[in-house]
Amino acid sequence: MERVVKLAVSSNYQVRKEAIWTLSNIVISGKDRNVQCLVQVDGIRGLCTGLELIRESKLLLTALEAFEKLMEIDEACGRNYRLIMEEYGGIERLEDLQLHPNDDVYEKANSLIQRFFHSEDEADENIVPRQEDGAFRFGLSNDKTSPDGAPSLSTTHQGDRVLNSNTHYV
Repeated sequence: MERVVKLAVSSNYQVRKEAIWTLSNIVISGKDRNVQCLVQVDGIRGLCTGLELIRESKLLLTALEAFEKLMEIDEACGRNYRLIMEEYGGIERLEDLQLHPNDDVYEKANSLIQRFFHSEDEADENIVPRQEDGAFRFGLSNDKTSPDGAPSLSTTHQGDRVLNSNTHYV
């Protein structure tokens, strides 16, 4: 397994891609002892580098599924996999994937952040869009007044990012 992790981190693109498929499949399909062995040989590092391969939506989705399983194990058993993922920049890469043009990748990355890395004390800087009138809206509502009765920005002003339904990201 150590060799596969090294290939995932430092080989050419095609080899890295295959190594990341392998690591993801070990986590998704493997038994607990397989996952523990993978983590012990720095497998989370290899999976984190897989989140850089943004052209490969299917691979990203598989790697994100592997991270979901790792975070579920961490949650259930207290294995500190989150801290390891954070050390290798995995959380930042998840945040970057929220801008991915593939809706499934965006949704999975956002779901992982919300489920495993979102603190209730933090301000929500990654607001989930709402769909209105065929467009996705981020931020402010359509209301012309704020809760205190003062005028607020409409959706056509700077405070609200609007996406056409056919647009995947800003």
